[in-house]
Amino acid sequence: MTANSTVNNNDAVSVRLVSAGTNGAQTCATLTIGGVSGQFCVTTQAGTTSSISTTNSFALTSPTNQTMAPFTVGLGFKKGDVPGTPVLSIPDQQVIVMRRWNDGSVKHAIASGHVSLSANSPKTISATGIHRR
Repeated sequence: MTANSTVNNNDAVSVRLVSAGTNGAQTCATLTIGGVSGQFCVTTQAGTTSSISTTNSFALTSPTNQTMAPFTVGLGFKKGDVPGTPVLSIPDQQVIVMRRWNDGSVKHAIASGHVSLSANSPKTISATGIHRR
């Protein structure tokens, strides 16, 4: 989907895309502002043979070097995997639980943060479950 709009200094711009339904597949979106383009990509995590997984990960990629690039992604968890609140493997992050399963574990969460990216080098970020005290 393409939407043209005006961007002013200090505006926040969001790039939203739906991850692929196939394990290991990558989906990308390109944002162009003032003739400068940046590509944002997400890769669907490959399936595992383990029946229990409390760590989910995703990768961010950019065609150019970026310092403290902002991102927001949606996370989905299996019932019982994350009884508390997920935490990302980077310091500048925030995770908001949007919905829980009937056992109280996390079903959907929104994760946001800032991360420095090297050109064409995927940065993998893990979301790990923290148990309630």
